[in-house]
Amino acid sequence: MINLLLVGLSRADYWLMKSLFLNFTNKDDFNVDFLVSNILLNELESENEVEFNNINTLENINIIHYTNFNSTVETFISVQKEFNNFIEMKTIDLVLVLGDRFETLAIAQVAFLRGINVAHISGGETTFGSKDNEFRKCISLFSKLHFPAKENHATELRKLGVEMKNTKIVGYMAIDSINMYKKQFVDKKSLLETLSISTDNEISFVTYHPNTKNPNLTEYELETMIAFMESIENRFFVITAANNDDGGIQINDRMLNWTLSNSHKSKFFYHLGSRDYFNLLINANCLIGNSSSGLTEAAILNVPVVNIGDRQLGRHKEGNVYDCDFTVEMITKQYSVASKSISKNSQGTLDNNFISPSSLIVNFLENFYGLGADK
Repeated sequence: MINLLLVGLSRADYWLMKSLFLNFTNKDDFNVDFLVSNILLNELESENEVEFNNINTLENINIIHYTNFNSTVETFISVQKEFNNFIEMKTIDLVLVLGDRFETLAIAQVAFLRGINVAHISGGETTFGSKDNEFRKCISLFSKLHFPAKENHATELRKLGVEMKNTKIVGYMAIDSINMYKKQFVDKKSLLETLSISTDNEISFVTYHPNTKNPNLTEYELETMIAFMESIENRFFVITAANNDDGGIQINDRMLNWTLSNSHKSKFFYHLGSRDYFNLLINANCLIGNSSSGLTEAAILNVPVVNIGDRQLGRHKEGNVYDCDFTVEMITKQYSVASKSISKNSQGTLDNNFISPSSLIVNFLENFYGLGADK
């Protein structure tokens, strides 16, 4: 019996790892635990009661309780301490982590120091405009197994000294998440009813995260985003919360207060959940901000994206992405182009030729541990 631990501490990682967790159902050779956090559960309980209840129906759910300080360093230390306490009580053969968050780095570092193998999903990517770039590389260096999304990501891992025999290219995990919810895609009218929004205008989707390379610029960038939204007429802006980086709380407070003062043209959500998030993507005229979702989920769904600033610098971009600097003039210019883009797939259908990344990971692990033939 192989004891696996899947980690999904944040809302973004949870939605992507959930599909992998479900793919291990009925795999008798694996004992699979899913580790989530008190932070995630608190977010879901306040904003997504359906998914909060769903978590409680899943078997083998484990919770670590760490403190989300308004400081990356203090939160990092808290995650390390709580995860170390958690694994002292468990027998774990492999920890599966995803992406590039500092909380994930804390998990990988503790597992490595404890002599527990780590498998890293979505390593090898490049984002020069964010500290996540360094976090991601460190996670890969602590890992024994690797599941990058694309061939060029595997090439970057090779430069770090990663053994290719321990690497499998699987595609973006968002493919499975979208597939999980595509039967629940709805039209704009139904979506607005679900989100309690009343508007006849087109919807634009906004997500802005802090500038971790140059924190002093975060306030300027945030005010530029707000000035842009104030300048646009006959649009309704749906804004989702920033992540847990330093400055994220301030962004959320400012965005929330702005939407409350501009409720005729905007609404703020801390947590939408995957179903409503995807429905918002396919019904919006474009996604605006600096989120990696614009380069993955939006690309899969052919949704135009105005990618602002350097946070995603170096990352592969499809033809749906329109880059610009943090000025109202440049954002407005690219927004005008993107929102009229013919690349938008308003139906949000997923190409059935996509292979499930989760199934590729499960098959690889079966072979790695000598549990089955290649499929």
